[in-house]
Amino acid sequence: MGIVTSLLAIFSLLLTAASAEVPSRLDSLLEGCAAWPAKKARGACRSIKAWPAQSPLIFGSVCRSIKAWPAQNPLIFGSFFAGVKTCAADFLVQTKIEGRSFKEIDWRRQFIFSSWGFSYLGGFQYFLYNVAFVRMFPAAQRFAEAPLRAKLSDRQGLYAVAGQLGVETFIHAPFIWFPVFYATKQIVERGGVTSTADAFNAAADIWTKYKSSIRDDFSVYVALFTPTFALQFAFAPLWARVPCTAMVSFVYTAYLSFTHGTPPA
Repeated sequence: MGIVTSLLAIFSLLLTAASAEVPSRLDSLLEGCAAWPAKKARGACRSIKAWPAQSPLIFGSVCRSIKAWPAQNPLIFGSFFAGVKTCAADFLVQTKIEGRSFKEIDWRRQFIFSSWGFSYLGGFQYFLYNVAFVRMFPAAQRFAEAPLRAKLSDRQGLYAVAGQLGVETFIHAPFIWFPVFYATKQIVERGGVTSTADAFNAAADIWTKYKSSIRDDFSVYVALFTPTFALQFAFAPLWARVPCTAMVSFVYTAYLSFTHGTPPA
């Protein structure tokens, strides 16, 4: 009996010690599990930070590829840039200026501006500025890529800048840009054109909108874009023409969204 009692006492002591130690070890294990993502994240950040120094040739090649991609794919880059910009400008006006919540966003209006940005501001204007203008004014590309000292003595290049600015301001904007914008907005708001009579009615509404809005819209356009295009045609490489226009037109898109965004009741 004495031996059994002693063994039971020893077992009791061991069980008490174990019960006191297990929670502390469990806490340590949980703390280690909680700290593991942070340690891994720090390790990943250190690896990313050290990668350029450890692999300079690969890093340089990746950077050069990223930098060269817009110039190699100007249509895709310009269309994407213009579309996202236009969508963002309308979203900003709806949420920050008009005070709408996310549930109150007019998604049809978003579609109008987004489709307008991707297709016309990105796609059509690429062919206008990078293809048509270059053919109409052969000195345009050479002048844009020339150093400043050479530009000052390049009479043909200066004529090319003035010619592009004239075509943009007095032909493209009033007779193509604005009619297409008003038509896109009117057709989307009507839900499409389903018949010949509907097409005539839509055309009449577009003409009415043009007559009532072109004076104010064109005045703002000229004030904002005349200096923009003068600098762009003189200094921007061809691939950057659409993105440069898109950056400045963020302000003008916000103006159009605010003044023409909500359809009349």
